[in-house]
Amino acid sequence: MIKILVISLFLLSSMTAHAESKNDKHNWQVAKKLVLEATSFAKHHDQLSLFDTINKAQFVTPNSYVFALSTDGTVLAHSYQKDIIGQHTVLEEKYIQRMLDIINQYGQGWIEYHFTDPATGKDMPKLSYIKRVSEVVFVGAGVY
Repeated sequence: MIKILVISLFLLSSMTAHAESKNDKHNWQVAKKLVLEATSFAKHHDQLSLFDTINKAQFVTPNSYVFALSTDGTVLAHSYQKDIIGQHTVLEEKYIQRMLDIINQYGQGWIEYHFTDPATGKDMPKLSYIKRVSEVVFVGAGVY
């Protein structure tokens, strides 16, 4: 009887982990899709319009949102945290440098770092997709 209970619990936890990983994968795809939508918008509008659209939370889902950074690490636009717009020190310098390395080498890509989740206010691991919009601006979206 105990053996059956242990096996049942194992199978249940495996199914839950599989379902969570499928959801995470979907969320990653949503984050990338948001970035591609924002960069497409940027091709047809000036940067101030892009920033305004991001700040008005036009590129968001329940699990992700778009942000814009300058290549010096300054937050140029953010869908939820308006108080950090214009700030340079919201990310550790090592994360900014890694983002720049990705942008400069590939023009786009994935990065993992820690950031405050606006929904919980807690510092959480975050996986973001980032893509260059211009020589000095890139946008990103991620999942916690």
